[in-house]
Amino acid sequence: RIPSIGCITLNIYFLIQNILSGFGTFLLGIYLKLNWFASICIGILFSYSAYRLWRITGHYNLILTGSVPFFILALFKSSYINEKLQLIINKKWIILLIIIQLLTLFHDYYIAYYQIIIAVSYYLFYYLRLKLKETKSSKIILACIIFLTATHFIARLLDMLNLDNKAGLWWGGDLINFINPTTNSMLYSHPFFKETFSSWQHYASLTESNIFLGFTFIILFVWLCIIKIKDKTHADISILFFLIIIVLLFMFPTFKLAEKSIFNLPTAIVHYIPFINNFRCNTRMGVFLPLLIPLAFFLFISKKYPANSNYIIGLITVCAIIESYPTNYSVFTVKKNVSPIYKSMGLLPNKVLTIMPTGLGDGFDVLGNFRNIEHF
Repeated sequence: RIPSIGCITLNIYFLIQNILSGFGTFLLGIYLKLNWFASICIGILFSYSAYRLWRITGHYNLILTGSVPFFILALFKSSYINEKLQLIINKKWIILLIIIQLLTLFHDYYIAYYQIIIAVSYYLFYYLRLKLKETKSSKIILACIIFLTATHFIARLLDMLNLDNKAGLWWGGDLINFINPTTNSMLYSHPFFKETFSSWQHYASLTESNIFLGFTFIILFVWLCIIKIKDKTHADISILFFLIIIVLLFMFPTFKLAEKSIFNLPTAIVHYIPFINNFRCNTRMGVFLPLLIPLAFFLFISKKYPANSNYIIGLITVCAIIESYPTNYSVFTVKKNVSPIYKSMGLLPNKVLTIMPTGLGDGFDVLGNFRNIEHF
């Protein structure tokens, strides 16, 4: 049977999003002076990351990332700091940045919102770099500790005042789900891994709560943290590392482990700001991590081990692909999945109107009977 036009259109649209995601990431890698092999590998890792493959049959809007690498590329070209620590602004690229943002808004307002956060964070990084270039690191660390402590208690106070946060803190990510494999991974569908992680599966029962990137990405991120602590000479990856930290802060408004909130982070306060708190599904910003983490790490590897960088990058890419390679996706068919009563009604000569008890659900607000599983 020939699929419907709508089905074909959706599949073509998703394919275009994959192509744009990969090609844009390739161009971003070339701009940051990675070789063509490393740039292709990053494009593959971003386009076919575990995060995106898990959502390909669920929340389609979470894989509409075709504009993301082009936005970051335009952002990097729009302004930068030269060797004299002067901020250089390119107005042409700023105009293109705005155009990309408007186009993004037409297909996914969440991605558009997160791109604004990335842009603000990018300029904040350079502002802090210029302002704090002569400040001792001990003073910066102390200021961060005071800031984190203050924002924790401010968020706690706002919660005690019963201000509406649109359940944004509840929707926040759980750290345990970083190491909780997705159920559609061919590797982790093996009985050994299924039994190993079975006790954790309920922590990622919702599509939104699953933020597994693969253990390869976790290792790369830990390695990046060690690089930044031990060697501060790699200024080229500093901006990317800063953006990764910002993404994590927005994904986790509260430091949560195994459904236990331990500490409120500064981004928890954002969820008490009217209108902005409608962007409550924090984990969706995780789509930036499969782009930023390998990009930063590959830049480091290419400069640290130029002779062997391609071998290391190739090995990392293969490991990530093995982790994220999906099983066959389930297909809903009329023959197997539809109740016989609906098939019988479909064979009647005249049009049939059937009443299905239902309701409406929006977050915690429910009207009527919304046990929609009963209908299937």
